[in-house]
Amino acid sequence: MTKEDMKQISDLMDEKFIASEGRMRAEIVASEARTGEKIDRVENNLSAEIKKNRISMTRHMQELNAKWVETNEKLDRMLARMDGMDKNMSAMRAEMDAVPKRFDAVETNLGRKISESEAVTRRYTEKLFFQVAEGKKKRSVRSSGLEG
Repeated sequence: MTKEDMKQISDLMDEKFIASEGRMRAEIVASEARTGEKIDRVENNLSAEIKKNRISMTRHMQELNAKWVETNEKLDRMLARMDGMDKNMSAMRAEMDAVPKRFDAVETNLGRKISESEAVTRRYTEKLFFQVAEGKKKRSVRSSGLEG
């Protein structure tokens, strides 16, 4: 082999190396581009998923807040009803406390009426006995002929 042959082989190898290096660089650039696209796609997917989750969580929080408000309103209504029930119970207790007084008043009034009725009955009975006794006296006087 001559120097010239060696030079040609060396030049050919350099060309192949340079071509190979160019292909490798192009492959690396293409690979980096594909990787960049994949990274962009993953980032976009993650961003979209985060937005969906954020929207979903916002809706969920709004629903929970609405339920919280509804529960508070129900509690307020229940407390108002319980307050009304307490007032009704107080009124019923007052009425129940007044029952013995009313009963005593009725009993006193009834006792007075019974006493008055007994007095009237006694007077009427006495009057009847008196009239019967008077009637017997008159009959006995008539039958004895002492009538005047």
